[in-house]
Amino acid sequence: MKPARGFAQILIVVIVTILIGVGAVFGYFRFFYKSTTPFDQVIVVGKPSPQPLTETANWKDVTFNGLTFKIPPAYFSGYLGSGSVLAIDPQSIPQTPSYGDFTPAFSLELIKNKTLDQSRQEFLSQQGYVNKQISDISINNKAGLKMAAILPRGQDTVDHHILKLYLSVGQDLYQFSSIDLHITSADQQKYFSQIISTFKFTN
Repeated sequence: MKPARGFAQILIVVIVTILIGVGAVFGYFRFFYKSTTPFDQVIVVGKPSPQPLTETANWKDVTFNGLTFKIPPAYFSGYLGSGSVLAIDPQSIPQTPSYGDFTPAFSLELIKNKTLDQSRQEFLSQQGYVNKQISDISINNKAGLKMAAILPRGQDTVDHHILKLYLSVGQDLYQFSSIDLHITSADQQKYFSQIISTFKFTN
């Protein structure tokens, strides 16, 4: 009987040793490995940063013959002559009887029964312009032409930059034009692009 009792004691020691080993492994994973597992990490998430507003977000809204757009907050807009031309300029728009009495930095006009091809030919045949450039453009699914040229100095002391945009709407054209008379060439380029980027048609 002594061998059986001795075997039982050994078996008990082995079982206890196994239990202690299992407990040690469990304790390690429970108390030590827990602090490093990604699922138990505490991640502090701050409030999402607000998205920056575009520069045109706080610009003034203008509506002209089914077209809405924005202009710089310090700029003025007003109709010239009979109201067929909308003037946009850093100076206040005078009440003038005709377009020729005041040349704004930007102007917008709706021209009836005119095509993009006609506008292209007129621009290319313009004798007073040099360094003419023409490119196709599309705004709000409206086909158009973007044009640029230089008006050489005449009585003025500097050359002037000319920018034009024609957008086809049905049988008519929107003509958006600019000349750097009351603004710098850099501002002209910048505001021209920013203004036309806000164009939205309501008809």
